[in-house]
Amino acid sequence: MKARGSLVSSEEMQPTATAAQVRCWPGGDVMVARGPVADTKEQITGLCIIECGDMDEAIDVATRIPAAWYGTIEVRPVQQT
Repeated sequence: MKARGSLVSSEEMQPTATAAQVRCWPGGDVMVARGPVADTKEQITGLCIIECGDMDEAIDVATRIPAAWYGTIEVRPVQQT
């Protein structure tokens, strides 16, 4: 993928235990749960790599992703090498 120019960015993610789920509802209600999305019916439909100071800031950014209003956003740090 890199040789053909289609690879934009890739990162190894930390284990699912480091994840947080973010869900938002009309009216501004926001739910944050620590841990991965465990329901196997859900699928990863996209990946955003963002730079934040800590997990709380990343969760705040996740609440602004439109998909959080109709699905679940999993927030997870990348693996530091």
